[in-house]
Amino acid sequence: MKQLSIKKIALYGFGAVITTFIIAIVAAIFYVHEIEMLEKESSFYEKSYNSLFEFKYYTERLLTTENLKAEMVLWSNSKDNFDNYFKAIQHNKEINYEDFVTFWHVIDDESKKIEIKLQNTLFDKSNTQERALLRRLGEGLNTNKSSDYYLALSDLKNSIDYIKQYEEFLLDELKVIKSQKISHIFDQIKKAKKSGIIFISIFMFLSFSILYYVVSLIAKVEEKLINSLEDLKISNDETELLNSEILENYEKTLFALVDILEERDTYTGGHSQRVAKYSVRIAQEMGYGKKELEKIYQAGMLHDIGKMNIPDSILLKPGKLDDVEYVLIKSHAQNGYKFLKQIPMYLELANIIHFHHERYDGKGYPAGKKGDEIDIISYILSVADAFDAMTTSRIYKGRKNIEEALLEIEKYSGTQFHPEVVKATIKVLKDTTIDVNISQLPTNILEMERFSYFYKDKVSGVFNEQYLDLILTKQCHEQKTVYIDVFFMSNFNQYNINYGWSEGSKLLAEFAQYLKNSLKDALVFRVHGDDFIVLHQQETPIEKSFYTKLDFMKETLVTIHHKRVQTADKNICNFKELELLL
Repeated sequence: MKQLSIKKIALYGFGAVITTFIIAIVAAIFYVHEIEMLEKESSFYEKSYNSLFEFKYYTERLLTTENLKAEMVLWSNSKDNFDNYFKAIQHNKEINYEDFVTFWHVIDDESKKIEIKLQNTLFDKSNTQERALLRRLGEGLNTNKSSDYYLALSDLKNSIDYIKQYEEFLLDELKVIKSQKISHIFDQIKKAKKSGIIFISIFMFLSFSILYYVVSLIAKVEEKLINSLEDLKISNDETELLNSEILENYEKTLFALVDILEERDTYTGGHSQRVAKYSVRIAQEMGYGKKELEKIYQAGMLHDIGKMNIPDSILLKPGKLDDVEYVLIKSHAQNGYKFLKQIPMYLELANIIHFHHERYDGKGYPAGKKGDEIDIISYILSVADAFDAMTTSRIYKGRKNIEEALLEIEKYSGTQFHPEVVKATIKVLKDTTIDVNISQLPTNILEMERFSYFYKDKVSGVFNEQYLDLILTKQCHEQKTVYIDVFFMSNFNQYNINYGWSEGSKLLAEFAQYLKNSLKDALVFRVHGDDFIVLHQQETPIEKSFYTKLDFMKETLVTIHHKRVQTADKNICNFKELELLL
């Protein structure tokens, strides 16, 4: 065998080194390029997912924004942004995108319909808090459900709800696609890295310098990959923050609705907060943890939210309800359930609130469930709700003190109330403090005007017999002395015959106004058509000239007679008992 010359050996060796160096450089460049392309592809799917999430976010805002035109631009831009990603994804045939493409076409078609609906001139009006809430909820605050605006808004909400549903489907589908692609990309990265290391190791003995260079490139690529993963983590954190803000806005909106609901009535004002507070104290005694207590507090705050659909004429009625009215007021449990179950995060609360008027023996409503058929938290709300109702004054029924209320709850343990809840309630609420000033009676002029819906006489502008009956009942329960002045009109029927009913009504109104202006600290009532009763808390002297020398009564042939009644030594608890003394 012919020996190779040193020159040839050097040439072959140098050629091998050069060849190895070139191959190593080419391999390293190919490896870096491959990793960069995989990183770009990974980033593309992450950005496409975030773009779709942003489009869903602006879709939800269409019902809550106070500047619909500006929001339409943001919504449309976010849709166009994702549409660019969709077109790129659609042309990639490596994964089955059939459902993904179908969902987006449904969303695209429905979005075009929404764009047309948003051109409705009804949406150009100035927004108010009520309208913003109505956009959120779709129904409940607008009593005129046949109005053009309501119908347009309802139609818009239906379309938005429909598109939101498909956006959820599309997000889930894209999440799967993203996960598959990123997993596939990471596998490719691992394979490329492994192949590169093996390949470079084979030629390592030929050139340590080439090997060092390749290792440096690998380190650089790995660093870029770590940075890319950190950016991905930051993006995920931002997405979670956005989700958290959306959930917080949901809760603030619902609690604001509770405030609005309770501001409709002086009696119910603060009721939800008190029920929530009592429920948490009972649950603490029963051993519930922090997360459960937060859920119980939310349930207490929202337990009466279904009363949004109850008409004011029933919800604000200070007196007892008739059978039909009682059926309507009972529907608030079902109303609250239907409303809250539409929000995924409140589904569990919806079930709790649904049954907070059920009884342990199965005689409650709306479903007649009993015993362990419902969550014990519903029983906690039931006891807290009953305790607050019993310890709060109403016109037709005085409040119970704490001891009386707890005895009542203990009496119905095992029938109306859950026995375990009753034990905890008696233990923790026996030392609680009750606000004795809460009442259905009006405390200011605005509340007095609200009462006029039920108790004001339309002709004279003073209160009617029904309100007099309720006031006498309350004074009797509180054992307060009331001074009563009765003014009888004689010959009033003849005045009506001579001058007509219209003039008679004017005369009644004028005399009623005279009594109100002259006796400012008293309550004035019209009874029996042409008689007036005045209630004083303190004795007020009435001179004969007060009612006999009135200019507007001259030449009317109508005369006024007066009688004073004092309740200190008389048991007058209603209007019928007062009539017996007149």
